[in-house]
Amino acid sequence: MNRLAPGVLRLPHWSVVSEPIIEVDPALFGPNPRDPDGDTQDTSLQVRVSTDQAERAAHALASVVPRFSFVVEDGRELDEEEMERNHLLPRPLDSPGWVSDVYRHPDGPYVVIDNNGYMAPEAGRTTAGIVVQALREAGVTRARLTPSPEHDGVNLDEVWIET
Repeated sequence: MNRLAPGVLRLPHWSVVSEPIIEVDPALFGPNPRDPDGDTQDTSLQVRVSTDQAERAAHALASVVPRFSFVVEDGRELDEEEMERNHLLPRPLDSPGWVSDVYRHPDGPYVVIDNNGYMAPEAGRTTAGIVVQALREAGVTRARLTPSPEHDGVNLDEVWIET
C-alpha cells in the first residue's frame, strides 16, 4: 500500500485542471501622461501579446481586431445596428477610428488601436477582455497583454496578418 504523508490527498490524474494563464499588464490601458486629470488613456494603444505561442496568438488577435471598432467609451460592445444609431446621436459615444493589421514583434504579435485621442477605462477593460477570450478560445495557455514599446529597436511595420 502506497502511503502519503498525513494531510496529503492523492488525486486521480484526470482531476488535474490546467487553466490558461493570461495576464493583463496594468499599464496596458494606463492613464494618459498628457492628461493631468487622469481621465483619458494614451491616444494610440499598442496592444502586444507576449507569449511563446505567437502564431496561435497572432491568429487569435486577428480574429477579434474588427470587434475593437465597436467598443464604445462606456465599455459596451455594440452591434452594427447599434453603432449606426450611435453615429446619428448629437454626441455619439466615442469608439476607435482605426485598428491596424497584426504586426510582428519578437515578444509576440501586436496591434495599434487609434481611439481618436480618448479611451475610457471601461472601453479598455472591454477591449482587453475580448483579447483574453480570443486567446483562450485559440488554446493559448500562457500570455501577457502588454503595451508594445514604440521604439525598442524593432521594425514595428512588419505586418504578420492583414485584417
